[in-house]
Amino acid sequence: MNKYMMIAAAALVVAAAPAYVAFQANAEDAAHGHVAAEAAADAAVEVQEVTLADGTKVHVKGEEVFVVDAEGTETPAPDGVHTLADGTTLETLGGKVVVPAAEDAAH
Repeated sequence: MNKYMMIAAAALVVAAAPAYVAFQANAEDAAHGHVAAEAAADAAVEVQEVTLADGTKVHVKGEEVFVVDAEGTETPAPDGVHTLADGTTLETLGGKVVVPAAEDAAH
């Protein structure tokens, strides 16, 4: 598995874990007649900061990818293949990580 897939897999795990925990909390509360909407709202997504080969800072939040400017403002990453400082690549579409179909089916 290449570094790109490891980054993408880590991003997906980080994105999925809070949703799974919130789902379990909602299922347990529903079984007891309670609503746990705030559990889903409180689920935090870990932010990973990576640097592109050109020095641009990027935040990866789950499957979402944002370019960070000098003031710290985040904008969705443009569509395309981006080379990280370590030489690996990250493909984005609509501000989200793209996992190639062949590699996605392997998971």
